[in-house]
Amino acid sequence: MKDGKGHVSSKEDLKWIVSVIIFTCSVSHAAVNFLQYDEYGHPANYPSMLRTPLLKDKAPRTEKDIVDALPEVKTIFDVLKVTSVLSKRGTNPLGNFDVKYICHQAGRQCVAEFQSNLKRITKEISEKIENRGWPYDVLDPPLIPNSIAV
Repeated sequence: MKDGKGHVSSKEDLKWIVSVIIFTCSVSHAAVNFLQYDEYGHPANYPSMLRTPLLKDKAPRTEKDIVDALPEVKTIFDVLKVTSVLSKRGTNPLGNFDVKYICHQAGRQCVAEFQSNLKRITKEISEKIENRGWPYDVLDPPLIPNSIAV
């Protein structure tokens, strides 16, 4: 792939590197970022802090023990506010660009093919989740942003 000196030795390697960057800044980010509010919405799932010492034994605990360990309500609401903001989508969906920087015909054809593939994937996802009670749409292409935006 790379020669160890920062040089990319082939177009295939360059395509792979660019694909990994695009995936990391779009799909991967969407997968971990946009579920934050759902996860943190119940304070016991991921408390931002604990008010009691860490457990050092396996003794049974009561519901009161758990509640006493959770942060105060103000802290919980502060964490929820932050995760709510971080869970919002702030850019166009994957493959939809405000500015058309690609002028070369071959590049425009690649973008059109990419957009067509995203539509096909969306159709496949819709068909798979149609009969499920709880759709998982976080990785549906129209809901994946083009990039990370905070």
